[in-house]
Amino acid sequence: MHVPNHETAQHGDSTKPAFDDAVDPRNQALRDGMWKGHGGWEIAFTPVIFGIAGWTLDGYVGIAPALTIVFVIVGLFGSIANQYYRYQAAMEAATAERMARIASKSAANSDGDVGRPFGPVEYVEPDMSIDFSKLDNAVDSERAAS
Repeated sequence: MHVPNHETAQHGDSTKPAFDDAVDPRNQALRDGMWKGHGGWEIAFTPVIFGIAGWTLDGYVGIAPALTIVFVIVGLFGSIANQYYRYQAAMEAATAERMARIASKSAANSDGDVGRPFGPVEYVEPDMSIDFSKLDNAVDSERAAS
């Protein structure tokens, strides 16, 4: 298997590695996934950083561990609130995108259908009448055969 030199590969070269191509959708998905996955680290490390800052201030002021506890709690709630509001914004953007996609499908359909892939659904009343004459004929033919 030939492994190309990614430093000498030209743009548009099919042998160019995917990790070196900024427009490769696989790279974009990887970057998006890494960006979305940072929330746990933020929730874990923000209180630690705030706790260190509180501990340092406690040393200067001399009221240990009051500022350490306050800073850890503020850091924890702040990072959780940050994640919550980021999530809300992402969901609103996704909902707006979905509604725009449904509206464009609706505008494209000439029959006014809203997003159904197979057209409008119409209700057909089932025929509940039963023709017993066929059943009677079958029973009669069974009796005649025996």
